[in-house]
Amino acid sequence: MKRGHDVQLHLHPNYLNFKLNNPQEKAYSDLIGTYSPEKQIELIKEGMEILIQNGVPRPIAFRAGCFGANEETLQALKATGLLIDSSYNKAYVGDTCLLDTRQINDLTYLDGIWEFPVTNFVESTKLRPKRFKPLDINGVSFEEIKFVLDQAKERGPRNITIILHSFSFLKPYDAQYNRVRLRRNVIQRFKKLCRFLGENTRSFRVRTFSSVDKNEMSEMCQQSSHVFPHVPPMLSVMRGIQQLKDRVSRF
Repeated sequence: MKRGHDVQLHLHPNYLNFKLNNPQEKAYSDLIGTYSPEKQIELIKEGMEILIQNGVPRPIAFRAGCFGANEETLQALKATGLLIDSSYNKAYVGDTCLLDTRQINDLTYLDGIWEFPVTNFVESTKLRPKRFKPLDINGVSFEEIKFVLDQAKERGPRNITIILHSFSFLKPYDAQYNRVRLRRNVIQRFKKLCRFLGENTRSFRVRTFSSVDKNEMSEMCQQSSHVFPHVPPMLSVMRGIQQLKDRVSRF
């Protein structure tokens, strides 16, 4: 927060298993959408309270761990006073993302909640069937992100949501992260993205969730364009080669 980060709520209920006498029982699922509406409200309230107790302003935005929200999650968010959800990820629909299979890829008003879906594009190469890919700094190249951004200026989506994780710049060699190495290629990828956005402020405006209000989101929603850009196969092939090199790199 001292560095200007916008702290919001991201919930992984499976960590409650460590409260059990035997965590290996795994009584708690990591997908919030598998819980009853009442339990979902309870979990969200507990997560919000933890943040507030640690000095975070009352959160307004939420993302489910593993993107595991369902329709009742949206109702639970509304009941707890949250305004924004960012759990919908087309690549995970039918898997861990339990929201209905809507074809959305831009800001949408769902059941009283503003949904900022994780931006997806379509990957199609001769090496694998067509699939959706999220703009995750871990999983796609800078060139693919840049292509989606350039396409968005002309055809949409109008609102791009890019994700990364706390571990994005590390490759672990054990479950407890006792042995890790820097993923320098991902660090450089992120630096390129930041530099590109910094050099193109006339085309792109970087925002955090706390910087938008209801009126602005209402206006933004009217301009939404639910386009899934098709990235050139060669960009995806080149990224696949980079990932292969990363996987076989030694400690």
